[in-house]
Amino acid sequence: PGQHTLTFEGDDSPLADLPAGSYLLYIEASREVGGREVLSIPFEWGGDAAAETTVTGESELGDVTLTLKP
Repeated sequence: PGQHTLTFEGDDSPLADLPAGSYLLYIEASREVGGREVLSIPFEWGGDAAAETTVTGESELGDVTLTLKP
């Protein structure tokens, strides 16, 4: 529970070897004896422009934001 931030640098492995293109980021929350929810965020990797996308879960997840900075 709570809010969490993950930060990855584009020149760190395995992102350094990720080819430019269209991708989906999947986020899953699952309880041992309860609900399950999967969200996906489409994004373009390797572009020159910054991008931010937010999706909102319905039961197990709140807002999930993906921020890309070239």
